[in-house]
Amino acid sequence: MWWFVTAPCGGVPTPADSNTASVSLVVAAATMCPAAIVNDPDRRFRDGLRHLFQVDSKPPIFRLLETIAVTVLDPMQTEVCRRQPNRFGWVLAMVGFVVTCVSASVRDGSTARWDVSTTLPVTLVQDPGERDVRPNGFDLSESLVPVEQVLRGGPPKDGIAALTDPVVLTVEQADAMRDVDRVIGVAIGGMARAYPIAILNYHEIINDQLGDHAIAVTFCPLCDSAVVVDRHIGSRSIEFGVSGLLFNSNVLMYDRRVSNPSLWSQLDLRAISGPMAGTRLVPVRHDLVRWKQWIGRHPQSTVVSIRSADPDRIGRRRDYTVNPYEAYLRRPGLMFSVNPAAMVLPASDLKSLVLGVTANGKAGFVTADAFGNRASSRRFQLAGASLIVNFDPVVRQFRVTQADPAVSWTHSFRFAWQAFHPTSEALRPSREGSPNR
Repeated sequence: MWWFVTAPCGGVPTPADSNTASVSLVVAAATMCPAAIVNDPDRRFRDGLRHLFQVDSKPPIFRLLETIAVTVLDPMQTEVCRRQPNRFGWVLAMVGFVVTCVSASVRDGSTARWDVSTTLPVTLVQDPGERDVRPNGFDLSESLVPVEQVLRGGPPKDGIAALTDPVVLTVEQADAMRDVDRVIGVAIGGMARAYPIAILNYHEIINDQLGDHAIAVTFCPLCDSAVVVDRHIGSRSIEFGVSGLLFNSNVLMYDRRVSNPSLWSQLDLRAISGPMAGTRLVPVRHDLVRWKQWIGRHPQSTVVSIRSADPDRIGRRRDYTVNPYEAYLRRPGLMFSVNPAAMVLPASDLKSLVLGVTANGKAGFVTADAFGNRASSRRFQLAGASLIVNFDPVVRQFRVTQADPAVSWTHSFRFAWQAFHPTSEALRPSREGSPNR
């Protein structure tokens, strides 16, 4: 069984099916679905759609119309539809019919010329009870995690285009950067570089080289998780791509340079399938801070430019000032199933920001409550190792200022951290030698 979700996972151009039956189905769906959905307070029509569209992809126009119907004109969420559901439903149906007919005729050879790079696609996600041993072409026959928990996020393999060897600017050249822009900052080997979240929202992975260090800077918007890893595995260097698959609502990466690639979990820091299953990634220390704070500490830093994206591959250049996940971030709920251990949290805590910490095989996390929601620094202990964390309550931001060599950390939503570390507990500040400045 398949079910619909509105997944802001970076829309990708998808060719429309060229046969008459598929075009007719799209026209019918575009004509009927918006009205039926808007006038469907019990959601029975939506349940019926689950059985109708048992395919791997849908034409983008249907995804867009379903998104509008579900997220914009849902009678349970918008007052205007509660007052006049019939009028808005059928107006949307007529618009859908016209747009679909026009869109179906826009062809370029055998490939439709779609550009949904800034829309939120509605995607088909595998029901957790169904097995699919080759989702997006990846072999999961010997997966280390339950196959039914590896879900399609919507885009196909490389539908979200990871970047490699990005174009960078100096601080003086980066006049488009705003003081409040979030960046993942990496300082290693005498070099410092910032990776804007605004770019990572659309690309999720940046394969880069800082001096002698080959790193991958990764960000999963669904988990707000920032992880930087060493790309050197044994004698070779991995170039990571986005698989289009999720585990615990978290991005699964893959190695672009091999024909039979493994899938790598961002937050679990290991390969979960393929020839390298069980191999662990080495995390690289980093900050998740505002641009002004980063350049205040690293004035000679460079920053990744939006020119890193190849316009020929993506279509027209995106407006990176638009966050396609804004609606998802505002709502307390999740879009994909995760480890039940994470779902025992109150809805208000699911997307609270935490600093996930590991040391000597143990895991814990730091919350804003440890600082009394006040600007301060605290020392924490985990498995015999210590770290000092600064908290800024204005932007809800953690920054590690000092840590023992055994300590590594990542930033994420609480549900995501606990989905991968269900037995981890919130760390309490150490009373001995705890700074407070």
